[in-house]
Amino acid sequence: MIKVEEYIRNNRMIEPGDVVLAGVSGGADSICLLFLLQGLREKLSFKLMVAHVNHGIRQDAEEDAAYVKKVCDELSIPFYVCKADIPKLSEEWKMSEEETGRKVRYEFFESVLKSEVPEAYEAGKVKIAVAHQAEDRAETFLLNLFRGTGLKGLASIQPVRGKIIRPLLFMSRKDIEKYLEEHNIEFRKDSTNEEDDYLRNRIRNHVLPYVKREISSAVIDRINFTADIATEAERYIDGQVRNAYYTCVTNKNDVSVTLDTNLLTKEDPYIQNKLILLILSELSEGGKDIGGVHVRAVRTLLKTEGSHEIDLPYRIKARKIYDTLTFGVEGKTVLREREAVAFSKDLEREVTIKGYGKLKFKSFLCDDEKLSSIPRNQYTKWFDYDKIGESLTVRNRNQGDYLIINNFGQKKSLQDYMVDEKIPRNERDSIPVLADGNHILWVLGYRVSAGFKVDNKTRRILQVELEEENYD
Repeated sequence: MIKVEEYIRNNRMIEPGDVVLAGVSGGADSICLLFLLQGLREKLSFKLMVAHVNHGIRQDAEEDAAYVKKVCDELSIPFYVCKADIPKLSEEWKMSEEETGRKVRYEFFESVLKSEVPEAYEAGKVKIAVAHQAEDRAETFLLNLFRGTGLKGLASIQPVRGKIIRPLLFMSRKDIEKYLEEHNIEFRKDSTNEEDDYLRNRIRNHVLPYVKREISSAVIDRINFTADIATEAERYIDGQVRNAYYTCVTNKNDVSVTLDTNLLTKEDPYIQNKLILLILSELSEGGKDIGGVHVRAVRTLLKTEGSHEIDLPYRIKARKIYDTLTFGVEGKTVLREREAVAFSKDLEREVTIKGYGKLKFKSFLCDDEKLSSIPRNQYTKWFDYDKIGESLTVRNRNQGDYLIINNFGQKKSLQDYMVDEKIPRNERDSIPVLADGNHILWVLGYRVSAGFKVDNKTRRILQVELEEENYD
């Protein structure tokens, strides 16, 4: 308990008055996290809540949820549960089950905090506590190493990243199990951890045990020590890259960055690479799938004479025009509060809405197969393309806005709809809407208009997908 408290304080994980939402699966690590946070909540002056996600993968998952709820009831801790069909979502989203599970978990955690403690959320006084421990960090280190990585990958999992905290990251699995045994605390066992379906499990079940047995019993400590060194080195280099950023960047907005190539090429090649990667990560909001091959392409562009351009992922173009290098995102707009953006419906488009995420637009032909698979989820909506005017607008509400609420064409004003939905008065002006003139296609987070409904007469579909903000 004392070491955990010190680790939390040293890493400034929790401040007085914070609301901490702990992700608890029911396994040894997360149950240990729950009881340790429970023991510290009065001393550190924070409010504790628990969230549990049933991934729909194991038959005994319902028993896990029931056990976590029972523990929370006994400890008088608010408990929130979400059930998801991860295998099905994985197919729909074309992501691995691991990635899908992670996305679902963090979106659920975020939604709980937004709805249950809105004032603390708006004030930045919320934390999400997850139960990664020392072996998890070592496994991630090796995963990144085997796949090829830089210092950031070797730094592996960090104690704090944004609002996400990991109070057990310094503890070994052996220490966790010892704590639970000494305090006579039960936990659930996840049988999938014993399977070798995932690369991480193969490292956990085969690689690390072999290294412990044949090379060094202290391998976990040594890997984590190396990760700490990589973290310190990465932190220093990041500072140098930021200095280069301020030196070389001559113009910047939400969708483009321009640099002075004469100043850029004076920097050390390693700093040049990191600076290019930083800019690409900023413009792609995270840089997933951007790597060395793209950085090298930009470095090659720098060496060309005259004016040239190359295409990069996320619709980013890099243009070299004499002594300037500009990175710009094609078809992307960032919408700030009380701003509006209008665009033609026939173009693929991406609109980032601060505080909500990204709206992605695309259209395609309709057929019987598509009509049988109309999305029913909260984040993807289909509209009859030909029922929409030539342009669309993403904005906040205006006077005269309305929706069609049924198949008979009955109208309801947006004002009346918001009142009927009991949307607080102070939130109504900040909710984004997708509009065709005053006809509202979609009140984001709420309903769509029946006036653009896809049916058996639909020839073309406009798909609008909301991709919520990501959290590590």
